[in-house]
Amino acid sequence: MHLASRKESIFISLFLDDTIVGSCELSCTSSGNKTVCTLMRFIIAENFRGQGIGSASLAKITDYVQNTLHANVFRLFVYAFNENAVS
Repeated sequence: MHLASRKESIFISLFLDDTIVGSCELSCTSSGNKTVCTLMRFIIAENFRGQGIGSASLAKITDYVQNTLHANVFRLFVYAFNENAVS
């Protein structure tokens, strides 16, 4: 997992071996001692879907949010029409 940050956003590239297979944006805001992170634009390339890459990536991102960023709230932003993301 490669990370590049810009103010309140962390852009993550997802790799399988040396091949980029997806990406996402993690937006984090803090107020007082509360940190809220929202996972957005979580995309897996079509030819890599259905292989568990999204689930494995989400687990690693969740670990990063909890144990590195120490976020109090972790949300996933999805569009209602995106049935795979909603489920």
